[in-house]
Amino acid sequence: MTNVKFTILALAKKIWPKVSAYALLGVLSALVAVIFKSYIPEELSKIVGSETAGNILTILASSMLAVTTFSLSTMVSAYGAATSNVTPRATRLITEDKTTQNALSTFLGTFLFSLVGIIALNMGLYEGGGRFILFVFTIVTVIFIVVTFIRWVDRLTTLGRVNETNGLIEKAATDAIKRRAHKPTYGCNRFETFPDVLPEWTDLQAESSGYLQYFDAKKISQLAEEHEVDVYVASTPGKYVTKGTLLALFTKKLTSESYREFCKCFTIADQRTFEQDPRFGLCVLAEVASRAMSPAVNDQGTAIDIVVRAGRVLEVYTVERKDEAAEFKRLWVPELCIDDLFQDAFNPVIRDAAASYEVQVRLQKTLVHLGSLGKDYRESAIKYSRIALQYGEAKLFLEEEKAELRRIASALGL
Repeated sequence: MTNVKFTILALAKKIWPKVSAYALLGVLSALVAVIFKSYIPEELSKIVGSETAGNILTILASSMLAVTTFSLSTMVSAYGAATSNVTPRATRLITEDKTTQNALSTFLGTFLFSLVGIIALNMGLYEGGGRFILFVFTIVTVIFIVVTFIRWVDRLTTLGRVNETNGLIEKAATDAIKRRAHKPTYGCNRFETFPDVLPEWTDLQAESSGYLQYFDAKKISQLAEEHEVDVYVASTPGKYVTKGTLLALFTKKLTSESYREFCKCFTIADQRTFEQDPRFGLCVLAEVASRAMSPAVNDQGTAIDIVVRAGRVLEVYTVERKDEAAEFKRLWVPELCIDDLFQDAFNPVIRDAAASYEVQVRLQKTLVHLGSLGKDYRESAIKYSRIALQYGEAKLFLEEEKAELRRIASALGL
């Protein structure tokens, strides 16, 4: 993925480009009838009465303004529900919901189409042919609105609900970790340690503080081939960097101009994103479980649901993982650390749900399952199963419950 593509994808997930496009389309649709009115045969022009289209447009204009306002208030309520009941990090996924964006865009675009159509009718810009084209567009618009409104009403039944939002988080985390599993090193060579001896080198350092959202491996590779230099990427998406943090190491001295070109390949921003950062999705899932186990909520069912979802996400990485041939020969990138994935997914839940026997049982069963998926997973599963047992031993009261946790964990050799 190039830097330009990353920017375009980020814009496509925002609501304003789609709303603006639909609004522009609505205005252009109303004006097309003025331009092509002379191409309509007179027989067709007589079919539509002088006030038919105008009456329908008046109804659309008045109703769409109310529906748009209602949709906006519903979206704001859904964001508030997700913030208070799930986690503030989940609101971004709701704002990117395609059904919600399409509904709001359609309603606003229809309102502008109706408004421009009414103005043009009252100015006398449409004649017989123009009124016929406008009438056809109006009928098509009404059908489109009906379909959109039905989908929007169905979406309202789940928008902002806890289970639905948890599903959105899981899907985002799964998509991110699946992309990383297919390209564990982003198409680069696997990097474990820096070279022992480098007569000359250049450190590429962060110029600002924030989260590394993205690095353009393709562009870096092109520059590396051009300058005949090997690049060791030290910071990958998701890492919080401060000014001066090492982003990459080059095996030769670079000119100031080349240095600036490489700097442009790294995107640092205020917040983490799901796209190239699979750990972020697991962190957000863990946040939901921690909130569910807070004294004010005490929702064991949601915590158990999150443990199951986190287990499914982690399972995807080992099942989908592919040993790729390096596409970018001069780039070296570290793989994901399995222990970090387990820590992000389970450590907060282990701590905050230590006194909940039901959650602890599901944790142990999930860790036992993950431990059967490979050596790396087994090592991390044993580590966090042991930590969970220690928390359980300290917080649970009944010896029978402690014994049951020990029995489940014994499948990992504990």
